[in-house]
Amino acid sequence: MTTARVYARLSDKDKKSKGAVSDSVDYQLEQGRVQAERDGITRVVEYWDDDRSAWSGKPRKDWERLRADLEPGDVVIARHADRLTRDIEDAVNFANLCRTKRVGLSLVYGGRLNMNDSRDRLRFIEDSGRAEYESGVKSERVQDSVQRRLAEGRDLGGSRPFGFKKDRTKIREREAKWIREAYAKVLDEGVTVYAVAKWLNEENVPTAGKADLWTPRAVRALLLRPRNAGVLMHKGVEVSTDKLPAIVSRKDWQAMTAFLNDDSRKPKRGPQTVHLLSGIAKCAVCGYTLAHTVSRKGRKDDPKTRAYGVYRCSNNQPVGRGTHPTMRDEALEDAAVTQLLDLIADGGNPDGGEASKLRTLTARLNEIAEDKAQATAMGLMRGANLRAVQARLDELEAEREAREAERDALLSDTASGAAFDEFREYVRANVGEKGWGYMVARNAAWEVWEEYDIQRQRAILRGFEVKLHPTGETDRVTVTRR
Repeated sequence: MTTARVYARLSDKDKKSKGAVSDSVDYQLEQGRVQAERDGITRVVEYWDDDRSAWSGKPRKDWERLRADLEPGDVVIARHADRLTRDIEDAVNFANLCRTKRVGLSLVYGGRLNMNDSRDRLRFIEDSGRAEYESGVKSERVQDSVQRRLAEGRDLGGSRPFGFKKDRTKIREREAKWIREAYAKVLDEGVTVYAVAKWLNEENVPTAGKADLWTPRAVRALLLRPRNAGVLMHKGVEVSTDKLPAIVSRKDWQAMTAFLNDDSRKPKRGPQTVHLLSGIAKCAVCGYTLAHTVSRKGRKDDPKTRAYGVYRCSNNQPVGRGTHPTMRDEALEDAAVTQLLDLIADGGNPDGGEASKLRTLTARLNEIAEDKAQATAMGLMRGANLRAVQARLDELEAEREAREAERDALLSDTASGAAFDEFREYVRANVGEKGWGYMVARNAAWEVWEEYDIQRQRAILRGFEVKLHPTGETDRVTVTRR
């Protein structure tokens, strides 16, 4: 049986860029599953590397595990070629590995590639070469800009980091002292990141941004920040400078990085989700996803105490707009599915406009890739006007970013919505000649829904915004198309 090995990667740079939600590991894996279904492959194995650049030299454990797991006849699926590699040498090695093991490559944006075909192999290697060239040029330009700004004593730009003044180059001591104490708590006392967040909130330490409270996620980012040690990083590469002051020593920062990134401390991925709305439904108060837990009514030692499932907000920090909502699992699932089926019965389904726009955007992005390849080739010719070539590449890059932003805005109505569209068409087929009356369509939708397994049901629900509102509101559960 053919196996689809879906690979996803998200670097720290991706997280900080616009459209980071649509580039998330979970979203890339979802796109990979959709691609596998399009390719007619039912057996899917998933691999992912979080916070790993493809060219910075950091180890990518799941990438290496995927390469080791490859078997003849397998198909590797990724969103783009640059999710796999942005280095020519690595691209050549991977292409040779695929050719030796007779493994195919399927890209969500790029189609099928046969590494035994010399043209497809060359295309894959050239894509990696262009990505490496563009990354190198950008990195050099950013480093030059940073060095020049520092030498001139100018502001580096961006929001003010906690612990630094508005110019981002001088320490704000009244905030820096909290950073040093947080380092001491974690490294010397073994205090958890959650406990540090709780401590900062109890001490009423204000954040540098708009957030009212410290969350464990924000504290972890703060402790891992290279700037604490006077270090600037760009795409995982250190920008050499002696112009920035350090709040903590480089040794302490490296120790903190090693400790918080220790794989043994990371939660292990278990079996597939067995609860319909876990990680899909969101808290209407704070926007965090809901998690499924078990609650008990009565004393633990009382045999009459009964346990029942509930959905709770995954954010355990207090909020200013009221408490996080909670609901029994059966009630929330019934409400969400009922509204979803009503959308089918009422004819509230998307038109084909989004798909048409997506095809147009995809075609233009392919043209931009070809134009960039031609411009790069011109730049390598003897006597080429490098300034003109670079200006053309910058122009194309700007257009690419704009077009990708438009494309990502439509993705939830195409990739995530594909499962819903398929569901809708299947319901229509089941209605047949009975006519599209509300009750007929509603019953047909329910019958089709019951035929699907939970993973397929979850894939449909991912195309919707499911929110749980606090007690007292008229509509506690709302379901809207993304």
